[in-house]
Amino acid sequence: MTTLPNFLLNTLETIEAAGHSAYLVGGPVRDLVMGKTPDDWDITTSATPEAVMGLFPKTVPTGLKHGTVTVLIDGRSIEVTTFRRDGAYTDHRHPEEVNFVTDLREDLSRRDFTINAMALSRTGELIDFFGGRVDLAAGLIRAVGDPLIRFEEDALRMFRALRFSAQLGFSIDPPTLSAIWAKRHLAGAISAERVRTELEKILLSSRPERIAEVFYNGLLADFAPHPMPTLDSLGQVPAQKHPRWACFTAVLMDYSAIEPTAFLRSLRLDNKTIHVAGTAATLGPSLPAEPIALKHLLSRYGAEVLTVAAEVAVAYDRSEPAKALENIFQSGDCYSLQTLAVTGADLIAVGHPPGPVLGELLATLLNHVIRHPAANRRSELLRLAKTYTGKA
Repeated sequence: MTTLPNFLLNTLETIEAAGHSAYLVGGPVRDLVMGKTPDDWDITTSATPEAVMGLFPKTVPTGLKHGTVTVLIDGRSIEVTTFRRDGAYTDHRHPEEVNFVTDLREDLSRRDFTINAMALSRTGELIDFFGGRVDLAAGLIRAVGDPLIRFEEDALRMFRALRFSAQLGFSIDPPTLSAIWAKRHLAGAISAERVRTELEKILLSSRPERIAEVFYNGLLADFAPHPMPTLDSLGQVPAQKHPRWACFTAVLMDYSAIEPTAFLRSLRLDNKTIHVAGTAATLGPSLPAEPIALKHLLSRYGAEVLTVAAEVAVAYDRSEPAKALENIFQSGDCYSLQTLAVTGADLIAVGHPPGPVLGELLATLLNHVIRHPAANRRSELLRLAKTYTGKA
C-alpha cells in the first residue's frame, strides 16, 4: 500500500494530537488498496466540525450541517467529516438530519458499498468491518448492509453502483443488482445534473458500453426502449466528452424517438456539448465522404462539430469520412469565410455596398472556392466578384 503523503499525515497527526481519532476513509482507501494514487483525500474523525476548524489555520465550512469541513494545507484540500449517524431520508437523496457519534464502525455502516466503507489509520492499519478488501479482490460491488435500504435512502447509489462497475470492471453482487431493479422507480428523485454526472463518468471510462446497464436496470426508461441495443461502438471513439456523448446519442436515435438536442438538454449538459454532440450525433451516421460535401458541412457547422461527427461515423464502421476530413485539413483548402482570401472590407473597398447583398456575395465566393480550391486568391476572387455582380 502506498505511503501516505506528508500533508495528509500531518493533518491526521494534528487531529490525533488534540485527543481525537482520525482516519483516511472511503474512495481514497479503496484506491490505495488497489495500488492507485487517489485524486481526492477524505478523513473521518471523532472531532466535531468546530474542533477541526480550531485546529487548522485555513479551513472552509463546506458542509457544517453534515459535519464536513475542508482543511487547506500545503496547497491541498482535504474533506474532514465527523463520525455521524444519518437520520431519515425523506427525499431519497439526503438525510433530514445527522447526529454526530464517536464510533467509527457506526459511521462506516452508513456508507454505500463495502469497497468504499474501509478506513486507514495514520500508522497504516486497515479497518474493514464489512469485507471491502475481499470484495475488491473478487471484483465485486456490494452494498453495505441491506441494499434495498441503501437505495431507498439515496437513489443515486444505484447509478453509482453501475458507474463503479464500469470504471473498475467489477461485477455487481446479485442481491445488490436485484435491489437496483426493485428500487428503479426512485430514479425520478435524482436531479438531472446528478444523473448526467454519473452517466458521463461511465461514458468516459474504459468500459463505456456498460452505460447500457443503466437502461437494462430501468433507471432511464423514459429515454430509450428496453432492452437496449449493444453499445460496443462507444469504445471506438476517443474517451472524450463530446465524441462519447455524440456516439451514445446517435445510437439512442437508432432505437428510439429521441431528438438529440432535447435529450442532451434534459440532462442539463452545457450549451457547447449540446451543440457539438447533438449536431454530430445527427450528422455522424450518414456523414458523406465526398470532399466537396464535407467542405460545405464544414462551412456550416465548423471543424469541431465535423471532427466529432467523423468519429461517430467510425463507430458506425465508416472510416472514409474521417480520412476525407483529415485530407481536407492537411491540404489547407478553404472551407470557411475565415480562410477566404477576401473579406467584406476588401469587397467594400472596391465598390461593393455593405449589407445583406455583401454577405450573399461572400457566400457565393466561398461556394466557388469550395468547388475550386485553386481559386482562393485575392485577385481571382475580386475578379469573380465583379463577374457575379455585373460590375465593370
